[in-house]
Amino acid sequence: MVMDQSDDYEIITPMIRISKTKLSGSLLRYMFLQLILSCTDKQKEVIRVSDYCLTEEIKLVLYELGFTPANGHWVKLNIDFIGKVNELITYLKTSKIIPNALQKTLYDTLHSSNLERYSLFDIERRIWPGKIIDSRIPIYTVPIKPRWALELFDENLAGQTFFSTKEEIILLNENVYYRSSRNSRGISSPSRILWYVSDGKGYQKTKHIRACSLLDEVIVEPAKQLFKKFERLGIYEWNNIEGLTGKDPQKPIMAIKFSNTELFPNPISLTEYRRILLEIEGKNPVLQSPQQISSQTFQSIYKIGKNIPARSSK
Repeated sequence: MVMDQSDDYEIITPMIRISKTKLSGSLLRYMFLQLILSCTDKQKEVIRVSDYCLTEEIKLVLYELGFTPANGHWVKLNIDFIGKVNELITYLKTSKIIPNALQKTLYDTLHSSNLERYSLFDIERRIWPGKIIDSRIPIYTVPIKPRWALELFDENLAGQTFFSTKEEIILLNENVYYRSSRNSRGISSPSRILWYVSDGKGYQKTKHIRACSLLDEVIVEPAKQLFKKFERLGIYEWNNIEGLTGKDPQKPIMAIKFSNTELFPNPISLTEYRRILLEIEGKNPVLQSPQQISSQTFQSIYKIGKNIPARSSK
């Protein structure tokens, strides 16, 4: 991947080439996801892929990650934004760096008379890691054991064990987490997830909210059927699934398919999470099952986790 970083607000990628292997798609997704997060940290708000010889595989990856075709290029807006729809509209109207075609696409969608949860979820993909807090997109905290957090998304825990995550799993942008279908508390998609890593012997920084993801799909089906559907994703072996089913392959379990995970540089402790939840919603955390939280609670947690000043709309 060749990159031109000379512009203050934009990165241009004039050439992308990758050898065709079983991991090429995963590698592309991983590379672009890291590029998006890196650009956001550097306050470069636009990524433009200007390569005219893209393969269909690369185009598919770009589309999945929120890039938009515009005047022969593929363009991605990535902003460190957390605010309301009207604030995003103002930003789009006043920005001098967003390509006109992308600006019009986002602006027209936000002004649509039938703007719904799914449309706003699509908008969030296009501005990710930006967040629209009044988008009516549900938000859940989801407890996860540290072993699975390590294997699925949190490489920062990897140094605390004598084993490392599988290479092919680390490269995945989308993944799946299995849990019991009981006490699911109405979790649905599309939505956002805050991952609460529960206590675990031999791990540090557990009992913290450590990451945020997009929840793409929630499926409840017989265990064997569900495992076959998502076997290519995740790190689970069938014997891990049996622990959820009592060795009954027909027992329904839940798969949570997620993507676009952001690790928090400043994880939120259980004490801090409890304080925020009590202060904003007057309730205590639920630590054994998913729990829906308000957008105001999410905003407070996300800003702490990302070290965003509380007074900023970014």
